[in-house]
Amino acid sequence: MTETTESKAKRLLATGHLTVRSLTVDTIAATIIGDHGTYKVGCDPSGWHCDCPARTRTCSHITALQTVTLTTRTETK
Repeated sequence: MTETTESKAKRLLATGHLTVRSLTVDTIAATIIGDHGTYKVGCDPSGWHCDCPARTRTCSHITALQTVTLTTRTETK
């Protein structure tokens, strides 16, 4: 059985393989130790990116980073 993107992302997070290096209003920079190497992953005004060789738009490394950095903004009244 093939591991899903979401389950692999959860596994990488649970084993402490993600390190967020910097976080600003506009950018996120992180490294993640994947199954076959260490990759740079992040987000900037151009979008989410990862330097792994995956051929999918959103790899498990991006999914892991999104899991710990995406928030729902709420308006205060």
